[in-house]
Amino acid sequence: MDISIKKHGINPRCVWFTVNHGCNFRCKWCYAQNTEYNPAEEMDIELARNLIFIIKDLKINRVTVIGGEPTLWSKLLVFNKICIDNKIKTTL
Repeated sequence: MDISIKKHGINPRCVWFTVNHGCNFRCKWCYAQNTEYNPAEEMDIELARNLIFIIKDLKINRVTVIGGEPTLWSKLLVFNKICIDNKIKTTL
């Protein structure tokens, strides 16, 4: 599969990873306000690792981690290590 999107004039510099949809807060402006916080409903670390390899192949070197509440993602520190090892910068 050809994942080269730059040949089509598309040059993304950053991707967003939605790592969970739930949140322990209930901010009235947030899309996750009415979700039940369920830690089991989060991105699997293997999926995150595979996505890092794809974006690395695309020469993208930044990931913004979002969610309901990304700091509650149980794999956040493991994910950050994967990113560091692959020279990918992360932002919350």
